[in-house]
Amino acid sequence: MIIQTPEFFIKPKCQGTGLGLNMSYRLITEGMNGKIIANNKKYIFENKEYISAEFKILLPIVK
Repeated sequence: MIIQTPEFFIKPKCQGTGLGLNMSYRLITEGMNGKIIANNKKYIFENKEYISAEFKILLPIVK
């Protein structure tokens, strides 16, 4: 089960290999000359506090 809100999502640890993050990183940095910035962020969802990763993707403007 995946819980998704506009701010974050939660999935069980047994789902996924983490390969998607590596592929996304290479596509954005090598293929698009972009940057990914990751930070830990606290969120409150249904009165419970979570700490999760927040990713910002920066892409150059092509003229």
